[in-house]
Amino acid sequence: LLALPGVDTKAALARLGGNSEALVALFKRFEQTQGGTVTEVRAQLAAGQRQLAAQSLHRLRGVAANLGATQVAGLTAEAEAILHRDHADPAALDAALTVLDQALQGLAAGARQLSVSTDSLPQGNPIAHDLPQKLAELHSLLQNNNLKALDVLRQLRPALADAEGWSALAEAVETLDFAAAQAIVADMLYRKDSA
Repeated sequence: LLALPGVDTKAALARLGGNSEALVALFKRFEQTQGGTVTEVRAQLAAGQRQLAAQSLHRLRGVAANLGATQVAGLTAEAEAILHRDHADPAALDAALTVLDQALQGLAAGARQLSVSTDSLPQGNPIAHDLPQKLAELHSLLQNNNLKALDVLRQLRPALADAEGWSALAEAVETLDFAAAQAIVADMLYRKDSA
C-alpha cells in the first residue's frame, strides 16, 4: 500500500476501485497542480484579491478531500475559516498558511517518491468500437463525482488522444474538475452522434 503523510490511503483506494496506480498518478498530478497553492494565495492576498484567495483555498480543500489527503484538507479548511472572518487576523492567517504549506510540501515530497508502472498503461486502441458507450460511462461517472472516471479516462486515452478536446478533458478529469469534464464529454458525445 501507498504510504503518504496525512492521507487516508484506504479510503482513497476504495474511491478508485483499488487502483493504486491511478492513485499514484493522481497524487503526482496533485503535486503539480496544487503544490504552489499557498504561494498563490499569499500573492492573491497581497494584491487585495481576497475572494480569489478564498477560491484557491476552496479548490485545494476539495481536491485534497477527494484524494483522501485529510490533513491538507483539514488545514485548508482552517485557513479558509480564518479568511472568511469579517476581521481576519493577518497573523493567524499567516500562521495557518505556513502550517498548510508545510503539510502540502510534505505531501508533495511523498508524491514525488511514488512510481507509476508503465506496464499498466493501455496500448493500441482496443476500445474504438465501444467509444460511444465508454464516453457515456465516463459522462455518468462524472455526473456522480465518481473517481472511477480516472480509470475510464485511462482506457479512453488511445482512442481519444488525437480527438478535439482531449487535452482539456484529461486536464479537467485529472484535476477533479468533473463539471468541466462532463461538459467536454457531452460535447464529444454530441459530435459522435452528429457524425
